[in-house]
Amino acid sequence: MLKQITNSKECLACKIPCCIFLKKYKEYAPYLSDDEKEKLSKNKMINEKMLSGAEGEWRLKLNEKGGKLFCCCVDSETKKCNIYSQRPLDCQMYPLLLMKSEGGNKVLIAADDSCPIVKKKTKEELKRHAEYMRKFFKGKKYYLYKNKKMVCPFEKESMIIGQI
Repeated sequence: MLKQITNSKECLACKIPCCIFLKKYKEYAPYLSDDEKEKLSKNKMINEKMLSGAEGEWRLKLNEKGGKLFCCCVDSETKKCNIYSQRPLDCQMYPLLLMKSEGGNKVLIAADDSCPIVKKKTKEELKRHAEYMRKFFKGKKYYLYKNKKMVCPFEKESMIIGQI
């Protein structure tokens, strides 16, 4: 499991859950590798109705409620994740995400500055964690090649904190 930039207790106590999306960000629905999909399915934590995409491009579906899109694994009342203990790598990384560079030839590490935890961190702490992630993925280049959809399109407004 990837070390998160924050501890689980702080993350789970947050009043602004990261698993709720504005419609314009629906393409950021959590990505699952084929292995993650298989593991979660085998453990009966997800089923086919909770997925969109196809082999190598799986995403958890988002359900609309009150004008917002909720990850299908989040209880819309309690805001708690039903797969938290086995969440996919994409969810483990949050509030950091992988993003293509403007030219598309590099993979950048960006921070979601709408997350309260990111706002509490210093630039040095964010950069230190980006370096940890760079090292984590250094030995997993094939993983990123095989799971290209995990890398989001470039957005100019993003807070870039590192590069893979």
